[in-house]
Amino acid sequence: MTNLTKLDLLGNYLTSWKKEIFTNLPLKEIILSRNQIAVFDKNMFPSHITDNLEYFAASSNPLLCTCDLLEFKKWLATNKEKLNDHYPRLYTCLYPDVWKGKTIAQYEPDKNECSNGIDSLVVIGIGLGCLAGVLLLLAVIVYKGRYHIKHRLYLVRSLQPYQRLPDGDEFVYDAFVAHHIDNRLWVINHLLPFLEKQRKLRLCLHERDFLPGNFIADNIVDNINVSRKVILVFSRDFARSEWCQFEATTAYQRILTEGTSSVVIIMLEDISHRPVNDTIRNLLDTITYIEWNNERNNRPEFFRKLFDALQ
Repeated sequence: MTNLTKLDLLGNYLTSWKKEIFTNLPLKEIILSRNQIAVFDKNMFPSHITDNLEYFAASSNPLLCTCDLLEFKKWLATNKEKLNDHYPRLYTCLYPDVWKGKTIAQYEPDKNECSNGIDSLVVIGIGLGCLAGVLLLLAVIVYKGRYHIKHRLYLVRSLQPYQRLPDGDEFVYDAFVAHHIDNRLWVINHLLPFLEKQRKLRLCLHERDFLPGNFIADNIVDNINVSRKVILVFSRDFARSEWCQFEATTAYQRILTEGTSSVVIIMLEDISHRPVNDTIRNLLDTITYIEWNNERNNRPEFFRKLFDALQ
């Protein structure tokens, strides 16, 4: 019936139907009064019918005045000119009891009662999104400051005065040497022969003197604590290494408690103009470093400055 414009279903005990039934109908008038329709919702008619209706009647139905009816109530209120004289007098609620006998126009549920579930989900979603954002921000902060945080944790755990030996010597080592593993040959070929063999100083090297089985961070903190000076051998590899940065941070803490004379910086490779972390930058800005030069003629001056700095 593709030309059907008026449909009168008065008193047929209808309860519901499928929206597809009306898909291709050019209806202008619909009469659904005195049926058993409890709920009208937006899925009962295609939008082209509700938009083009000229007359609509649905009085004397046992309406359930719940949140699901609000959209139908709103449509009736905005389309009064399309309704018969029975609106709103015969559009009454059957359930719930608190609204029984009241007209649909009088039905005003509590706002909280009909809060949209989607709105609640949106609020929850926003809350979870904010929480995720905060956690992400904290993760970024922790990641960027992981060396400082790790340093503080180990430092607090290992907090103690520098050890004094029973024989009256103040420290176990004359100097703790912090260097990158790739600079190990330089330390063995140049630093050890001069300081240990010639000058009879006792150096602490991680590959030789760290206690096996201990955490690396514990070994670093403990051995710096029992060393009179800290030698930092700066290079590009040193600046990129996590553990070398940890050693630099621990040495910087030594400066804060004992002064700049407790730390000696050897600039094996010039990193003063390269991107480095804040601690290394602070060390470069605080302490006058000793530059290594591969020219043999310059080595005596380098070793003289180094030995003077260790006195």
